[in-house]
Amino acid sequence: MDMVLAGVLAAALAGVSWGAQWPDLSSPSAGAGGGEKDAAVVVGVERYGEDVAPVPGARQNAQDWYSYLTKSLRVPVERVELLRDKKGVLEKMRKAAAKAASEAEPGGTLWFVFIGHGVPAKDGSDGLLVGADAQQDVDLLYSRSLSQRELLETLAKGRQARTVLVLDACFSGRTPEGKPLVKGLQPLVLSAPPAALGPGVFLFTAARSDQFAGALPGAGRPAFSYLALGGLRGWADEDKDGKVTAAELAGYSRKALSAVVKDRTQEPELIGGAPSEVLGRGSEAGPDLADLVLQGGGGAMEFKVSALPEVPKAVAPSAEGLAAAAGGGSGSKDAAGGIDFGDVDALEKYDAVARFEKGDASPEEKARRWQAFAGEAPPSSKYARLGATRAGEWERYAGALKAAEEAKARRAETRDRDWDKLRRLLALSVVSPAEKQRFAKVFVEAYGRKLEDNPWLGELLAHLPPGALSPAERGAVAKAKAEELKALARAEDHAFLAFKDLPIAGKAPPQARSREVLVPSGEFLMGDRADKMRKVYLDAYTIDAFEVTVAQFRRFSKAARRPMPKQPDYAKDDHPVVSVSWDEAQAFCRWKGGGLPTEAQWEKAARAGTDTDHSFGDNDKGQLQDYAWCEYFKENETHPVGLKKPNPLGIYDLYGNVWEWVHVRSEEYDLAALRNPKGSSQGEGRVSRGGAWGSNAWACSSAARGVTPGGALDGAVDKGFRCARPAR
Repeated sequence: MDMVLAGVLAAALAGVSWGAQWPDLSSPSAGAGGGEKDAAVVVGVERYGEDVAPVPGARQNAQDWYSYLTKSLRVPVERVELLRDKKGVLEKMRKAAAKAASEAEPGGTLWFVFIGHGVPAKDGSDGLLVGADAQQDVDLLYSRSLSQRELLETLAKGRQARTVLVLDACFSGRTPEGKPLVKGLQPLVLSAPPAALGPGVFLFTAARSDQFAGALPGAGRPAFSYLALGGLRGWADEDKDGKVTAAELAGYSRKALSAVVKDRTQEPELIGGAPSEVLGRGSEAGPDLADLVLQGGGGAMEFKVSALPEVPKAVAPSAEGLAAAAGGGSGSKDAAGGIDFGDVDALEKYDAVARFEKGDASPEEKARRWQAFAGEAPPSSKYARLGATRAGEWERYAGALKAAEEAKARRAETRDRDWDKLRRLLALSVVSPAEKQRFAKVFVEAYGRKLEDNPWLGELLAHLPPGALSPAERGAVAKAKAEELKALARAEDHAFLAFKDLPIAGKAPPQARSREVLVPSGEFLMGDRADKMRKVYLDAYTIDAFEVTVAQFRRFSKAARRPMPKQPDYAKDDHPVVSVSWDEAQAFCRWKGGGLPTEAQWEKAARAGTDTDHSFGDNDKGQLQDYAWCEYFKENETHPVGLKKPNPLGIYDLYGNVWEWVHVRSEEYDLAALRNPKGSSQGEGRVSRGGAWGSNAWACSSAARGVTPGGALDGAVDKGFRCARPAR
């Protein structure tokens, strides 16, 4: 492999782990049924409560077990309960276990699979299965966990012939680093099995009580429940008779873990049950353990999504009861025999605020209105109390809304970062189609099956395996993608904007000539260090990799029946278009389907993750000439786009060549809004960024701004532009 290809792979695979070539168990095995009399509970808790370590891969293992039970063994789907993450709480586990025990038929098997955290009981006499809502508090941990003893007693009430428990949890009470699972927990070693096991009860545990049950090397998922499932599908059939006994299942799990796990000792155990009892039927071949050992536990790539923050719920104050609280509407006799209708003035003011509350004002504005109403009423009156109470409710709602929006933004930022990594993987020929399918499925599992949650579904359709989306979901995504393509075609966008159709000179690599570059969501430092820099958050967007060329704008002018601005004699088709007014530039970008970039969008693209003068460092005039047509070139004219080096994002000519219009009218640097700032829409002046062929080194930098006053907006021979739009 040459050094260039090695560099490309290193960049593309950053954050991707390599591991053993473990088979995908999400597809059903070729089973012949046998589970028609069975019932089952599958619990997989990957994400726990606050500050409790997650169990990566627990959701996927639980889903694979569910698929095996319902599709391979053909256990009636109404008798299989799948509890993942938030559903895996104490009450639901109890209820599901009791339900399964009541539904298993004579001669059948009652399955209970748990994948998550375990801890020892306070006296070490029992093991506890930790519920999903456990917190960093010892008492809460114990109160939200299900004991093995209680579980066995519940399952024993059924009529089944055998009970199989697969508990992929360690009961040492420690993390892989040896620390207590929660603060204050005193790890103990279990002194004995949880209870005397009845006949036909098979209890498979992931490890001995003094060991740690961890992940499968390279697979990022709990090892024991994965191997046990593979074993039942046929991997554990040592004598090749098509039957998997309890002894074979336990033996295979121990052998596989002993062979490939090098960072810990993990010995699965079988407690109770007849070793010769047949628990599975299948002839599926498992992975070659010898090959895995020779590979050092490596081979297949794993794409992992990041941990996602929870989005809190925000519930607006209810409008019910306001009139009743005010006490209006019922008259009463006064001492003089007349009728007292209450304080009409106060009721009128109250009515005005209540009507205002029903409008579209922000929660903050509604809170202020109620607070003002309370301030105008006598301090001891019911109206003062009502106004203050209502103001507090709207203030709390506003805070909850803000917290929810911030959490959504963090989720979107994490999603877009993971997508940027995944899209690069999907473009590599060295990644197999099967791996691409697996990665795409992981992404969809994490970020959702609806376009409003996961805007990258259209790009993933070609890679998703069957069943990853329902027919209705797949149809909705395909329809949205088709409509988007039709809209682009109607605007003559495709042929017009494809750089491969334009005679661009220079040495810019072909893969860099994509018409848009994705800038992921997130924060960056904006502003001039000589003044003040602040963190600004932007949603993901795309921006043109090149300045808009003469040839592009000529096609637009023809389609729009606009006169083509006169270009300098030296300007060829592959030069940036100049002498374009701010309004003409904005019209072009709208025709393309976007707009001029905001000042923040332009600067984030230029900085490319840096806070220095230039994306390559601080005021290095020697390097600047590698990236920009600037003061070092005597020719007072533009140059073909893309001849200089791109910045780290793959964007060309952000410094020099031509000043670039941005979507802002204010002459003040827009640092007031720290989230998706748009800039002022008031004022006569316009702002441009990046410097031009005649600018000095400071003007050709990330922070420099050019302000054009009103009355001089027809453009000039040193002003051009590029376009941006929200990421789809």
